Amino acid sequence: MAGKPLVQKRKNRRASRYDREEIERRKKFKKMEIAEQKRRKARHRERRGERFYDKTTFVGLDFYKKFFSFSDEEIAGKKILDAGAGTGQFAVDAEGVGARVVSLSPAYKSTRYGKMLRGKYATTAGIVEKLPYRNESFDIAFARRLIPTLVKGIDRYRGIKELLRVVKKGGWIGIGPFVGPRSVQDYRILRIKDFFRNTGFRFTVNNVVVPTPTYMEGGSRGKEEIDRRGKKQRQTYLIIQNTGNIARLEEKIAEPEKRKSVRMQNPFNN
Repeated sequence: MAGKPLVQKRKNRRASRYDREEIERRKKFKKMEIAEQKRRKARHRERRGERFYDKTTFVGLDFYKKFFSFSDEEIAGKKILDAGAGTGQFAVDAEGVGARVVSLSPAYKSTRYGKMLRGKYATTAGIVEKLPYRNESFDIAFARRLIPTLVKGIDRYRGIKELLRVVKKGGWIGIGPFVGPRSVQDYRILRIKDFFRNTGFRFTVNNVVVPTPTYMEGGSRGKEEIDRRGKKQRQTYLIIQNTGNIARLEEKIAEPEKRKSVRMQNPFNN
């Protein structure tokens, strides 16, 4: 049949009112489901952190004195930062001899240990690479087990720089333990000393022998059972005197970032 070609009209595919309500209902349900998943993950991280601390034998003042070679009289009246404080046992013991301790850990936002310490002792939820304190706010700062075990790479040097920044001139910081074969421990300390070359900071190395696994490594066995095993481990702790140039140290930390930025901008490196 001659004439105009038949043109099939496009159907209007707009959703009906019922369909739109169904879509909104599903969106709302999806948001609720995502929120519930986030709550579950947060609770899982909280329980995992609590299980770690539950398995850990508390490390208090007596162990710190052995690790970093100081006495009760030397910290009496001092303001001390304990980064990566964990259960906060050091703060509890050190307050008893007249020290003022601020405990820092990112886990204090959720774990029950942070809630237990909050109100009784000074606590801060934060990270050592970016300390929320003013310059020269403390006399002494510790980052036991946090540096070098948990904070690695360039963040390790950022953490050390931040600890030195918040410590007064003439004060000192303590980091460690450096574990493993003796050659590995010496090499890791040598790398840190080499990075701090020409900055004016003074280093003291303290070698101690402790039961293994160490009390803060999350071992499930208690102190008595570890001692009964009779195994010992050599650990090295590093004490850094704040006698140097923080500005020069910041420049050295920024140099690797600048080199990385130049490599990324260079088209011949792609």
